[in-house]
Amino acid sequence: MESPSKTVFISYRRNVSWALARYIYDKLEGYGYDVFLDVATIRSGKFPEKILNQIKYRSHFLILLTPGALERCTEPDDWVRQEIECAIEHDRNIIPLITGDFRFSDYEEVLQGNLAELSSYNGLLMYPEYVVEAVERLHREYLSVPMPFATENVSRRDLQLASENKEAVSTEPIFRDEEVEAEGHWIRGVIYMNLGDLESAVSEFSNAVLNDATYVDAYIDRGSCYTNLGKPQLALADFNRAIAINPKLSRAFNNRGIAHAMLEAFEAAIDDHSQAIALNPQNYLAYNNRGMAYYKLGDLDAAISSCTRAIEINPYYVAAYSNRGNVFSDQDKFDAALKDLDFAIELDPNSIGAYNNRGLVHSKMVNLEAAIADFTKAIEIDPQIYISYYNRVGVYLRMQDYQSAVLDYTSAIDLDGEIAELFSGRGIAYAQLGNVTEALSDYEKALELDQFSTDALLGRGCVYRETFKLDAAINDFTKAIDLHPNDRLLATLHNERGLAYRTQGNLKAAITDFYKAIEINSIATDACLYHHNLGLIHMEQGDFETALKDYSSAINLCPQDIDNYKNRCVIYIKQGDYDKAWNDINKVMDLVPNDAENFFNRGCLYQSIDDILNALNDFKRSIQLDNSYPDPHLYRALLYEGQKKYKKAIRDFERYLRKGGGEKFGNRGLIQSKIAELNALL
Repeated sequence: MESPSKTVFISYRRNVSWALARYIYDKLEGYGYDVFLDVATIRSGKFPEKILNQIKYRSHFLILLTPGALERCTEPDDWVRQEIECAIEHDRNIIPLITGDFRFSDYEEVLQGNLAELSSYNGLLMYPEYVVEAVERLHREYLSVPMPFATENVSRRDLQLASENKEAVSTEPIFRDEEVEAEGHWIRGVIYMNLGDLESAVSEFSNAVLNDATYVDAYIDRGSCYTNLGKPQLALADFNRAIAINPKLSRAFNNRGIAHAMLEAFEAAIDDHSQAIALNPQNYLAYNNRGMAYYKLGDLDAAISSCTRAIEINPYYVAAYSNRGNVFSDQDKFDAALKDLDFAIELDPNSIGAYNNRGLVHSKMVNLEAAIADFTKAIEIDPQIYISYYNRVGVYLRMQDYQSAVLDYTSAIDLDGEIAELFSGRGIAYAQLGNVTEALSDYEKALELDQFSTDALLGRGCVYRETFKLDAAINDFTKAIDLHPNDRLLATLHNERGLAYRTQGNLKAAITDFYKAIEINSIATDACLYHHNLGLIHMEQGDFETALKDYSSAINLCPQDIDNYKNRCVIYIKQGDYDKAWNDINKVMDLVPNDAENFFNRGCLYQSIDDILNALNDFKRSIQLDNSYPDPHLYRALLYEGQKKYKKAIRDFERYLRKGGGEKFGNRGLIQSKIAELNALL
């Protein structure tokens, strides 16, 4: 019976790829495979027979193809040649692991006779910067092929050799102390790079190019390290050197595209990724990266097309699903986005990017608890990545959980205290909590890090306005406007400055700013607010006709916003147009049927047309819905007074005072006098 066998033989050229072979050995052993990797300490006695027997009795044969791996295979007694021929003869599952700048075309003289078949096997590309992912794919796809495995033919001597081999591998260091040539330095660098020690990797790659100034892979991989270290200019220099040496390397163009994207040169990035694809149409990394460059330029259809092609080439490539899901989300195709991101997480339950992207989708869908859960999972996987805290804080702000927002901003700042946006964001959260001192301190720190931070100027300006430091507020808003931010933020700044001018009493300047905000930003929810603010000023000026136009415009933009109906209703009442007033108040009641203030407002409308019974009923209902609301007590008291029901009137006046109405409207003394007057009538 055939079944997937977890027995593996790794063939490699020791002087050029021992470290990488050992790395793969350790990873596969971690997946539960029985792996044979020969080492010098067991090469005694009948060595070829021992090794070849291990190949015969193992289902899978991995041949590590790095530059130089096949150079001595023209010699009949070469170990690597004998191992390959044995695997071919016994029909093992042969998997070439193609690394670095290895090309079969460079070894046409070697690949003769039995070795000619080697290039026909389905190989796995192992880009140095993605070795971890490649080994995962090797485990998941390539080693799952059912193979016959006859354990009864394995001799006791062979089993003993396998056991001795494991002990020998475990005791031999990954890096040898003897002199290492260029290839050895490159391999060391690859291992360091996959271990996350980028500085050591850079040092090894530098040693490689010192030994061989034309070592293309060392330039490419050093450039990749520079990219990950946030040094895209140094990376570009290395990629340019590599391309100058060999202009037909897909990987060099792909990685240069990444560096260009870091520098926001997205057109150049697309050109590089396209060249990488032209050189190697199976380079799924280049398709994915080109998709992200298209995304940054706003070409979402092209982004999806490129990510989809990456998935077609490699159906297990997590990043492509995660990125395509993110693009679908921007197109408001949330079901498609979630399908991609769910599958990405199924493929890799530790994908921080997929959890973050899915959290952003849930946030857009207003599934806030689900969003919090995804961002929290990303943080649990790796609490050292600030972007997960930053994403979660956005949801906390929407939930108005400002204390949690402060905590997450603080965690992000602890990880990277040089990002102005984090300080300005925490300043906003502090301001919402009423912690003015802390908010101003954070805005100052943000401006210290980035004097052109429009977010910090906006936030500080709002704090100044709310603390009636109006000149300082207007100054901050003006500075931010002069920095010419994006249209939406620019419109917000004009609106906020308009509010400051209104508080200052400069209504003409306020109106100018609100109209400017409307001109800049036509997004419905934003423009609705600007029309609303214009309506307030025109009402204050007694210009009711213009105010009606303002509120009607706001209602057309946001038909679910009840405040504009309420204010328009007030104007209709002042104008005696009760039919239109009723239409607006009924619309409000339909939108929010159990709101104390709405019943109070309708009660006032009933009162204005002398429908006392319905007015009393609405005031009663308002009190039932919110027993802390003082206003309906005052108006009901006045109705009771008009009906000469003085005891009920006195009781409502007293309740009005107990609930803070006197302080709210500054009429405590007047109400107390009214109570005394009514008591005298009893």
